[in-house]
This record gives sequence, C-alpha cells and structure tokens, in this order.
Amino acid sequence: MADKAKNAPAAEANLPATYTREQVLQSVKYRPYRDIAGIVLKEGQSYTAAEIQQKIDDFLQKPITEKINGKG
Repeated sequence: MADKAKNAPAAEANLPATYTREQVLQSVKYRPYRDIAGIVLKEGQSYTAAEIQQKIDDFLQKPITEKINGKG
C-alpha cells in the first residue's frame, strides 16, 4: 500500500497538462484562434494541447457552407 502512495505523484507527473476553455481563450498561443476555440471548446471541460490543436484543425478543415434564408 505504501508503494502505491509513492508511485502516485510519479504517475501524475507523466500526465500531459490540461487547460480549461477560459485558459485557452486568454492564452497568447491561441490568440489567433480565439474565436474558433470559443466555439469548439466546452465550458467546464479540460483539454490537452494536442486536443485543443486537433479541434481547431478539424474546424478549419470543414467546408464553408452558405445558408440563405434557412436554405442551403
């Protein structure tokens, strides 16, 4: 049991850092994508840097569709 307690901090150190939506919106790194991050990231959820970048990239790869008066 003592071994588990010793290994717990080491296991946590290997986990990637996570960021909240609010932290991402305030960061300098994601400033050019702030509007997109505000759309694709959900409040109250944490994301790794890789997840954030993947969501932004996915959004940018979507085709633009034009809707006029509810049609399209």
